[in-house]
Amino acid sequence: MEDQQEPGDLERVIDRLVERYIDERIAGLDPDLEALASTLPDAEARGRFRARALAEEYLILSAEGPEGQDVRLEAYLRRLQSEAERRLFHQVLGDEERARASLPGELVPGKRLDGRYEIRRKVGQGGMGTVYAAFDHKLEREVAVKVLRLGAGPGAANWAELFQRESKTLARLASHNIVTIHDAVSGAEHSYIVMDLVRGKDLLRILEEVNSHPGSAGLQPGSGSSSSSSSPPNQHDQRRAGLERGAPGRPEPLRQVIGRAQGGDRADLLKDKTHARCVARILRAIAVTLEHAHGAGVIHRDLKPQNVMLVPGGEPVLLDFGLASWGAEGSEQGFRGTPEYMAPEQIERMRAGNDPRTDVYQLGLMLYEMLALRRAYPRTSREELWTLFERIQKGERVALGALAPRVPRALRAIAEKAMDRDPARRHQTMRELRADLVRFLAGLPPEHAPLPPALRFGLRVGYVARQPLTAAGAAVALAAVLWFRTPPWVPPVLSVFKAESSEVSRLEDGQRIELADIGVLGLDVEADDSTWLYVFQLYGSSEEDKRAQFLHPVYPMSLEAYVQGEPPVAARGVRFEPGNHQLACAELERPRDYEGLVVYACPARDEVLEEWQSTLLALEAENGVAVPLAEAEQHLENLRESLRGDPLGTISLEARRHAVGNVLAAEKEGTIPRRYRFFHRVELRRAAPGSPR
Repeated sequence: MEDQQEPGDLERVIDRLVERYIDERIAGLDPDLEALASTLPDAEARGRFRARALAEEYLILSAEGPEGQDVRLEAYLRRLQSEAERRLFHQVLGDEERARASLPGELVPGKRLDGRYEIRRKVGQGGMGTVYAAFDHKLEREVAVKVLRLGAGPGAANWAELFQRESKTLARLASHNIVTIHDAVSGAEHSYIVMDLVRGKDLLRILEEVNSHPGSAGLQPGSGSSSSSSSPPNQHDQRRAGLERGAPGRPEPLRQVIGRAQGGDRADLLKDKTHARCVARILRAIAVTLEHAHGAGVIHRDLKPQNVMLVPGGEPVLLDFGLASWGAEGSEQGFRGTPEYMAPEQIERMRAGNDPRTDVYQLGLMLYEMLALRRAYPRTSREELWTLFERIQKGERVALGALAPRVPRALRAIAEKAMDRDPARRHQTMRELRADLVRFLAGLPPEHAPLPPALRFGLRVGYVARQPLTAAGAAVALAAVLWFRTPPWVPPVLSVFKAESSEVSRLEDGQRIELADIGVLGLDVEADDSTWLYVFQLYGSSEEDKRAQFLHPVYPMSLEAYVQGEPPVAARGVRFEPGNHQLACAELERPRDYEGLVVYACPARDEVLEEWQSTLLALEAENGVAVPLAEAEQHLENLRESLRGDPLGTISLEARRHAVGNVLAAEKEGTIPRRYRFFHRVELRRAAPGSPR
């Protein structure tokens, strides 16, 4: 396999090894330089790796000046084995100095990038670049600036490729739990991405702090990266692991390390009574985010604790989509990702791949690590890479039950299912994994992970016993729970398009609409489940002022029916079966400055939304103009308030089951129904001569 590698593939392998060495060095570990070098196919490649890794280590440590570190240049030169290596070492140093000189001053507090982003402080550093907290003087807000670490020299082209990929991927995804990108600059002088400044800690640091917490029964600090497997490499590592007692039973260590939510739009996922249930809530939130990404065709491929930030309250924000793939991409050869978190199929094919089940596997590893407080496949710096890969492909790991016996068996089964070495035996989609986590939190047995029949029956009986039902309805409810196993409803993936004359073009989030004639604003709907849509046209003269935006209920019809001139139907909800649908929703009118859609999706007919549609249409007919958005939203809130306060005990069994189903299906980003908003600036353009009108 190695003999067949192209030069570019080998350089990517070296890039990843350098990244790994630097990451472990920054994390305070003691990576074995020669063990990493030994994984390369020849002496020349090993020399390039050795020179680059030591040069970057020297630059980072000498800049930070840590106590107790030998950062004398002579000490590094003595570790190089040839004159060629020493020349490359000095070349990397020179490239770095030139890259620093090309920036507008050192990246120290007070300096600005391109006269706009004022550096405040350094907040993190990884293999791809350094992240700073900065202030955006144009928009007057705090941001995070991720600066490409190397401006020139060996491997810079590959880093730039990953840099551009990450900026494009983040721009494509819009999610509450994926870091938002605001700007991306790539050039000869400097390259950086401007993102949201996430105020939290990465999961790797959190697990290390939970391990060292007095209330934790886990391993000693740093054991998350220590080596301990079904066949520990040596007795020293076995003694270092100590008593493998797994995660604490109560959630206090996790709460103290992460911090509780301080209000705002972030959820508090740490309110549960056990560590395991808090972990399940965090992982469910990550699964929801990845399900959204997969729906947009994006696979992360490098999930690991370092790439997950937890804000106070435990809500996750995913980082580092530099290795993400979509469409036909993902076929690159060579090592991609972090060895301890590589899936067996990635190792077997020596490709990053574009199979969503790879993300399922890596999320299963993170679930294991959060429950056991140690990696599923830990590795010492002295263990050769091929032995680690062999353990991963054979599935040789300590059973989760042996490390974390207090974790409920259902949750352990979910983790083991997700980590199965055979992709065909894992959860087949992120939706399946998320559904199993939802059912665990509801007290129901998982739908996809195996459990003994007696345990499954016991969980269902316990679930029924916790419901506030009358004795007469208990038997009926038990039968319903035993037979009603439909997984929670998944909201559809929606995207908006513009149709004008015979041309149909998809619109990205916030993209301006160029309009020459009357056009149509429509929706592409990709639904996994039966779905009801309630659609409203949104238009106005301001992008932010809700008083200058107006809402008008519309009836969506198929684009084909619209083209054929079928008469419009009064606004109401429309039901769609699973599949792909293309709908015409609203006509684009030339005098308007902004046009858009507000869409509500729900698993069943929604009486409140139907009443809201009728109310808005009645007010529009009465006043002769559509209702301003601010006033329309207040009407919706009034309708919801009028329906609250009905005691649960007076609701029928069928209505209660429907309510429970909605609660299970509701996601943290918003309750059912799921709300979507699309809003675009409209610009007029002159139609080309002879074009159809």
